[in-house]
Amino acid sequence: GVATEHERFFKVWGVSAADVHVVGDRGTILHFDGLSWTKAVSPTSERLVTVVGRGAEDVYAVGGLSSAVLVHYDGHAWSAIESTDLFEGLMGVWTAPNSPVIVTGFRGLIAVGENKTFRIAELVTDLCLHATWGDGKGVYLAGGGNLFSSTGKRDGVILAAGTVAAGPVKEWAAPER
Repeated sequence: GVATEHERFFKVWGVSAADVHVVGDRGTILHFDGLSWTKAVSPTSERLVTVVGRGAEDVYAVGGLSSAVLVHYDGHAWSAIESTDLFEGLMGVWTAPNSPVIVTGFRGLIAVGENKTFRIAELVTDLCLHATWGDGKGVYLAGGGNLFSSTGKRDGVILAAGTVAAGPVKEWAAPER
């Protein structure tokens, strides 16, 4: 196995049981090929908290505590995506075949894009958005909240773009890509 002493892992995503990625502290990226784990060469030493992809040769991971960290795997190597549009630490990422990349993060950040160009949605909340998801047909959800509060108050939020069933959601307008 891969030495993982004193490392924390946050999310896992895979194409199959023989192609799985795990991300964690200090930019750690592990890959499972169905037989063994290997530690990938990471383009960052910042915390990576979420990983998702469109396929084996198109995988994204996000993180960063003080500023945005977005990395991409092309089937051979991981590389950093430097975007001047993303300024907050990132916590969530979602994409799927024929869909944009949606990222969420600190202070209500939601951005939609490709490569290095992202459009930031109008802020609907100042709470951190920990995760995002889409159905591949124009419906997007983001959720999060205040994990730590000096008053003990725990606020949470679910945001939606597109037509969704009634529920405890606030709407946000997904920016055009």
